[in-house]
This record gives sequence, C-alpha cells and structure tokens, in this order.
Amino acid sequence: MAVTLEVVIEERSFVPFEVPDSGEPVTMRLTTIEPRQRRAIIQLSRQKGSARIALAKIDLRDLPLTPQRPRIDLEARTCGRNRLSVCVTVDGVVAVERTIGLEQHRGVVVWIVAAVLVACAATALFLSAPFGRREALSQSAQPLSQSAQPLSQSAVAAAAVNTPATPVQHEWRIYFRPDSTELSTAATESLAEIAATLNAAVVETLSITGHCALAGSEAGRVSISIGRAQVVADFLRGKGVVFPASAVVKGVGATDPATTDLDRQQLNRRTVIAATYPNR
Repeated sequence: MAVTLEVVIEERSFVPFEVPDSGEPVTMRLTTIEPRQRRAIIQLSRQKGSARIALAKIDLRDLPLTPQRPRIDLEARTCGRNRLSVCVTVDGVVAVERTIGLEQHRGVVVWIVAAVLVACAATALFLSAPFGRREALSQSAQPLSQSAQPLSQSAVAAAAVNTPATPVQHEWRIYFRPDSTELSTAATESLAEIAATLNAAVVETLSITGHCALAGSEAGRVSISIGRAQVVADFLRGKGVVFPASAVVKGVGATDPATTDLDRQQLNRRTVIAATYPNR
C-alpha cells in the first residue's frame, strides 16, 4: 500500500506526496522558497484518521546565494516495514539524507490506558461496597500488594532474560565526487558518526556496497565502485569498527542505480552501508 506524505516548506500549505511501497524512489520538486533565501525548513507529516502525525523536520541552512530560486528536490522511498528513506538535494547536491519511521509506538500508551481502566474499576468496586466490606478489602489488599512487589520484579527480570532483543536494521549512504574514490569532508564527518554508532553496538551483519554513475565503461564502473566500497571499509576499520565474519565489501558498478536520470547522477556515486545489530 502506497504511503501518502504531507510536505510543507516554509509554513506554506501541505502538499500530498505519494510514495509507492515497491521501494522505487520518487521525487518532488520544492520551489516555494524565494530567491536569495539562505534557509528553508521542510516538514513531513502523515494524516492518519483525523490526526496529523509529524514524521520529520528538515532544516536546510546556507542555501546557495544566487539570483534564481535554488532547486530543492525531495526524494523518498520505502525501505522495510514502516520505514522511509528521504534524501534532499539542493541544486543537485545531497544536503540531507535520513531514515524515518512511519508509525508511532503505541505499546506504552496501551499499557497506560489498561492500567487506568483497572484502577478505575478497582476504585468503583471499593466505593460501591458497604463500609465493613471496604475495610476488609483494604486490609486484604495490603499483604497482596506487599507480596506482589518482589514477584513483579522477578517477572521483569525473567522477561529481560528470555525476551530476545529486536534487531535494528540501519542503512547509510556516503556520496562521492565524479570519478573519485576520495572521501569529502562531509563524508568523513558522516562516517565518523556511523563508526561511533557501530562501535557502540554488537554488529551482527554488515555490508558495504560501492556504486557509480552510469557513464564510462563497464570495467571502469566496477573498478571505481570497488574503490569506493574499500575506502569506506578502511575508514570504519581505522575507527575501530569490528567487522563480523560474514561482512561483505563489494562494488557493483552501475548495476543497481538509485536513478537513471542523467541530470541526477550524483545520487549514483555512492557507497551504501547496511548493518543489523541488537536493539539495546
């Protein structure tokens, strides 16, 4: 089922943006900001029933100072259940890339509502009982409460031991300049953050896949994609990231392009890092 987002930029009216569930990327061009504007705020939300769920707020700063309006493109694609990958480019250059969730976590709310209903029912029972019965209920409730406390603690401990951690699946993209395997300053900063995340977890699966633009020969495309994957892997290892035995570092040339639009080939010059690790 397709996901319909609502996009607003600079507090203008919400614009619907439909993203198919096939994983195919779709792009919306945002052209509502003014010439020479240096900052823009994009808000993503989703209508669910009568409520609007806020999903993400993207703050673009230091926009190009040109007489024309800067071209801002918002690309989105589904990536797994209830997750969306969004990429914002300014005049063809990637400015922001983020993975966002599409659903609110309602488990805690359900437990709170259930607890409130139980408390209300208990209060109503207590108040409706005769006075003598109330006293008996009150007295019988005290030892029950005292004995229930250690039982509750042991149950929580058992649940923590027996319930397996839900694995986190995460994907990052690092972009490169044309015909280059060198990391830019922005790429280095992003990789440092990624390394910190992976170092704080026990990585179960890890794949690093290099890609390239559609131009050039097949041999050249494969070679540069391998180089881009390798430089990312070397950087992460240099930051102390421990690769699992099943880790894969490879280049696939232009066989899996993010786009076939010749005017947006900067999206293809990338290395994709995908990892899974326990959610602690």
